[in-house]
Amino acid sequence: MLLCCGSILALSSQAATAVLSAPAPGSTLAGSSATFSWTAVGGATAYQLWLGTTGVGSQNLGVYNPVPDTSTSITATGLPTGGATLYARVWTNMSGVWQSTDSVYTEAGGSASAALTTPAPGSVLAGSSVTFTWTPANGATAYQLWLGTTGVGSQNLGVINPVPDTSTSIAATGLPTGGATLYARLWSDVNAAWVSKDYTFTESGGATEVELSWDAPASSADPVAGYNIYRAPSGSSTFQLLNSTIDTATTYVDSTVQAGQTYDYMVESVDRSDVQSLPSNEATATIP
Repeated sequence: MLLCCGSILALSSQAATAVLSAPAPGSTLAGSSATFSWTAVGGATAYQLWLGTTGVGSQNLGVYNPVPDTSTSITATGLPTGGATLYARVWTNMSGVWQSTDSVYTEAGGSASAALTTPAPGSVLAGSSVTFTWTPANGATAYQLWLGTTGVGSQNLGVINPVPDTSTSIAATGLPTGGATLYARLWSDVNAAWVSKDYTFTESGGATEVELSWDAPASSADPVAGYNIYRAPSGSSTFQLLNSTIDTATTYVDSTVQAGQTYDYMVESVDRSDVQSLPSNEATATIP
């Protein structure tokens, strides 16, 4: 037996690696020169900063202090200004062991595009009609929204505003409600150059089946051969037999349901003499 506790055990922790603090990780750099600062770590004997554009941990822009030292900031010059992603990795030497943390930035320059705000990117749409809203982009003279289901950048559901305009919201109707992925691409005309951002959503609906399960009878004069499953629209006393042959399992999947409907279910057991039991209790399922 383990007995606890006569006193409170207090725990404390200290970062084992430095973390970039300025510019704020995730921010857009101000220009081609930036001073990177990081938190000091107790016991660290050296730091080193890598910058690159070809992926996390890349250093194609340079190792900015080739000889590691104890400085907690360094100025990087000659950075690209194309508005692309810039990757930063700061290394910390602790007791002869190098450890690192990564941060990402956006290069200065480039064309900033509008960003969808509602519905929340990645969320489930509320129905077949949805109003999409976005933040304006500085200097943008027009926007256009594409919607599709066949992949990123698809527009098989339509170009929602075929004639681009300055509106920052638009209502899309007739959207599918099968629960699949819906792709949105928002275009911004900034300084006569079209730039875009992509998003994904999940269509509303999508419940295409109901799974039923029940307990076998506790006793039966004649062994149970199987079960019949019945369904009725909610509130109706007219139940329809769903299975064409006796179901020998104690589970059943109804894949003929329709979105927006509510159904009542019941089950009867059938013995080897083909005698049916009294019906079970009713179970109700509502399909989104």
